[in-house]
Amino acid sequence: MNRFKTYEIIKLLEEHPKSKYKDSKNRIIENVKGKVVVTFEGTFESLDINETWTQCQEPTFFIDAVNSGKKIRFDDIGSFHTVQEILNILTEEYFEEQIINKLNKKCWYVNS
Repeated sequence: MNRFKTYEIIKLLEEHPKSKYKDSKNRIIENVKGKVVVTFEGTFESLDINETWTQCQEPTFFIDAVNSGKKIRFDDIGSFHTVQEILNILTEEYFEEQIINKLNKKCWYVNS
């Protein structure tokens, strides 16, 4: 996963205002109506200019994850797999109704 310095994050937030990033302390930095906001458990904190951040992943739908062409995962498993591996996991570990539910739910993540 890519890591960015605080000054890089500010530029990224200007270019991609809907992005969110988190640091090793699970503080979230985001663009809120043109202002850089850092939150942690509902409080605001100061920034260290050399702090490193990684992009927060937002869940997506299965078809969007597949169309990315990258490895994917769903919220029940922690590691990323190829589409074929995911289909094998689903058919081996879940009932049909559970599979259909997962395929229609916004619970998929793409490896960045």
